[in-house]
Amino acid sequence: MKKIELNILIFILLEALFLLYGTKINIINIILGTILGIILIIIFSKFKKNNIIKTILLIITILLLIISVNNTTSFIINNLLNNYSYFIITLAILIISYLLIKNGYHPYIKSIQIISYFFILIKLISFLLVIPNININNFNHSLLSELDININLLYTGLIIFYIHQSIYYLTNHIINKKIYLISSLNPILIKIISIIVIGRTLFYLYNYPYINVLKKIKYLDFIERMEGILSFEYLFSFIILISFCLLLIKSLIKKEKISDI
Repeated sequence: MKKIELNILIFILLEALFLLYGTKINIINIILGTILGIILIIIFSKFKKNNIIKTILLIITILLLIISVNNTTSFIINNLLNNYSYFIITLAILIISYLLIKNGYHPYIKSIQIISYFFILIKLISFLLVIPNININNFNHSLLSELDININLLYTGLIIFYIHQSIYYLTNHIINKKIYLISSLNPILIKIISIIVIGRTLFYLYNYPYINVLKKIKYLDFIERMEGILSFEYLFSFIILISFCLLLIKSLIKKEKISDI
């Protein structure tokens, strides 16, 4: 059960990081970057945890927390709660994230397992409802133009490496490398569906193209504007990312082992 819970956590963290920071990364760079990240994991697996690595991990996590809270607040204001203040939404995000990790790692990971059922249900519903809006004409020229290699593959590799180092520090558990490959397919699938629904031009024009895909969903005259409900899938992953950062910072500062958190 422990491995299943960790796999779910990795899956959600990867989705959150890519949707918050890597939406515009080309598909080929996500694939090659994932492989690069796994190579970095294999190389650094021979190094024991030390204070320098912990300090670097702490600094990166604090910066990631600040940026993630800001981006999640912007996401909510733009897509869910337009008339609410930035401060109130940010405060609510921090409170919810703190409550998730208040009782430590084990209740936190169990909460994620429970949330994941709802998470997967919304993802499945979103996928099924968006199928009629797929424009096959966008498939060929839009996706072929995605196949170029640039510096973003390094960025993708560092995302994979950061997640592994963070979870390894918390749990002292080495994750099977296959889960990173499988989990990386999720943001690739989200990107492919987004491009073949709204086209490559609009995909790069919108700040949240995956939400604009959900806006296409409309059945009859009374089932519309469903993006507010369906976008909670992404909001869940952002909250889990923020709470994970809080848990990691707490562990790094107090130097607690996983059994003590």
